[in-house]
Amino acid sequence: MRRAPRLLRLVALLALLAGGSLALYWNEGDPLRLPWGEAEDGRPLRAAAQGERDLVLRHEWPDGTVGRIARQPLPPELAGRPPGEVAALHPHGRLVSFNDKELVVAVPCQRDQEGFVGVAAGRVAIYDGTPDGCSRLRETTDISLGELPSFHVVDLRRGIPFADEEELRLILEGLRSP
Repeated sequence: MRRAPRLLRLVALLALLAGGSLALYWNEGDPLRLPWGEAEDGRPLRAAAQGERDLVLRHEWPDGTVGRIARQPLPPELAGRPPGEVAALHPHGRLVSFNDKELVVAVPCQRDQEGFVGVAAGRVAIYDGTPDGCSRLRETTDISLGELPSFHVVDLRRGIPFADEEELRLILEGLRSP
């Protein structure tokens, strides 16, 4: 009969240790989740459910300049994963920062001759890169969107790709002609 009190004490001690350990890792903002990592302000991070955090893709060129920045809801395959797993799932990018609101990934851009004609500040603009990927503003032209027919404006908002400088020249001439 002496074994029962010892066993009871052992169980109580283990429960106390488990409860104390849990209290160290408990996320006060969301008591149903355990945190991991730290936010930029030092607060603990937790695995986020889809829709709670954004994925920010920051396109970076070889010279270090940042091009297009795209923000989207966190994809389902990344929800609830710690930063190390996210980096392993997407080796094409570099994990820049991770906090309660966003996961920022730097995506390297390739330096090619391609570009597209688009829109910037109400004017026709020339970009390096592609409309749906890495892009950066090269220059803004003197052509105002207000001067153009609506079908040109729709095309420009989508981006009109060009392969070389000659093709770019032809596109700009077509936009300038009546």
